[in-house]
Amino acid sequence: IYHISIPEKWTSNVAFGGKNNNVLFITASKSVYTFPTKVRGIR
Repeated sequence: IYHISIPEKWTSNVAFGGKNNNVLFITASKSVYTFPTKVRGIR
């Protein structure tokens, strides 16, 4: 488990995506953030 700080008031959703399903997408109040990861999401 890992904590990712987002510089916004709130976040609304998270999902894995990208070509290899190893990019974490985080939607927030004003932006969408992407973080490459070492793990893959479930397909």
